[in-house]
Amino acid sequence: MQWWDEMEECSRKEAAFKSVDWWIVPSGDLKNGLIGFLHRPSDAIYLDVAHVYAKGIVQHEILHVLDTRPGHPVPPWEVCAPTWAMLP
Repeated sequence: MQWWDEMEECSRKEAAFKSVDWWIVPSGDLKNGLIGFLHRPSDAIYLDVAHVYAKGIVQHEILHVLDTRPGHPVPPWEVCAPTWAMLP
């Protein structure tokens, strides 16, 4: 919940934590080498088991729930959960 709260505060967006289904999958089972993704419209977050405690990865997926626009629009992504392409 703390990581969720941090993302709500940073993005100034809100969503119900309980509205998301969380799935942990064995390493390598996600398609295209992904380590996490949000499935819409079901609001299900899938995380590779090796990254369940990786704060940056988890918060990245949380921000997808909070910011319903497709992709990684700026803002809030560059501040709250930068993608690799946005890092200096």
